[in-house]
Amino acid sequence: MLKPFPVVPTRRQFLVAAATIPWASELLAQSPTRIERVHEPENLESNFSRLNAFLTPTESFFVRNHFGIPQWDATTYRLQVEGAVRTPLSLTLAELKALAGTPITRPLTLECAGNGRVYLTPPVRGVAWQSGAVGTAEWTGCPLAKVLEKAGVESRAVEVVLEGADSGTVADPPSPGPIAFARSLPVEKALRPEVLLAWGMNGAPLAPRHGAPLRAVVGGWYGMASVKWLKRILVVTEPFQGFYQTLDYSYFRRVAGIPTLTPITTMQVKSQIARPAPHDVIPADRPYSIVGAAWAGDQPALGQDAPAILAALDPDNIAVLDDQEAMAVRGQEGAYQYVLVKILGINALDFGPGITWTWNPLGFRYGAYGGPGWSSAYLDAADA
Repeated sequence: MLKPFPVVPTRRQFLVAAATIPWASELLAQSPTRIERVHEPENLESNFSRLNAFLTPTESFFVRNHFGIPQWDATTYRLQVEGAVRTPLSLTLAELKALAGTPITRPLTLECAGNGRVYLTPPVRGVAWQSGAVGTAEWTGCPLAKVLEKAGVESRAVEVVLEGADSGTVADPPSPGPIAFARSLPVEKALRPEVLLAWGMNGAPLAPRHGAPLRAVVGGWYGMASVKWLKRILVVTEPFQGFYQTLDYSYFRRVAGIPTLTPITTMQVKSQIARPAPHDVIPADRPYSIVGAAWAGDQPALGQDAPAILAALDPDNIAVLDDQEAMAVRGQEGAYQYVLVKILGINALDFGPGITWTWNPLGFRYGAYGGPGWSSAYLDAADA
């Protein structure tokens, strides 16, 4: 029978320096940095249990591809800017960097909209992401707004379409035939400072698998908006109806009582525990740090005033064993004790993960209680 954990340490007491103790470090070093989910096209998940810093190392960052990686010659690269603009542009990478002036470098969190899909009941189709299709990197580039300002967006424009060089045929019905990967942003979002055209990641040039020579990074929105291998920006006067905008990366919601297919955009407030990982065995006679992260889309999270894109490891920003929310329970199962712990990401408009989430056939925007934000770990029976 489960019962409330009788002693509730403070967050800072509980998240002490146990992450540095040798046995924990050794276990962490033995685990892989990424996990292959699809071989071709390449889709790699970060090993979230290795989380130990605000920034995700590039070699650990998740990789989401819909088609094969295009082969580019960066020396001949040009970015086309077309559509409802006063001055169409064709920019080399050097010209784009000159337009940027002093490059912008800022940490932004990307999460695949299907992160956590494997936890759904009933199951759904799609890449079987567990908890690792998320990461935070420092991106270096030029604000998209600078390019749009130079081109001169017409007043009748409503969206900005970002088109990648990756293309192929989608087999799932209804198949649109050969297409390029493309997504759109409302003009208002495209002009925001957290939307970058990035050529650098974590202090180095972009790697091919991460979108070299140039990609979009759309802070606050799910990763499908951050189009890689960016080749064209098209400003349009009507909502974009591309496959990855209207059929894939969309979900039904009710508008005036009518189910309406709606493009996925803003990341929900979400939290995940990295360690202990599910089914970890924790010695009872040693200190142990609970490690996790929380992040948000365009709204503040965890009581912070700054919007966007928060990945929190500060113990003061993590609710662990909070008896006010009854988020920790403890019980006995055979010769073991176990503890369930939940990290909360609190948003001014959303109480936390799972409150606004509902099952959908493609498994997008997962954030329910009982999913990756929970962790069950076994303690030595001597700790009873």
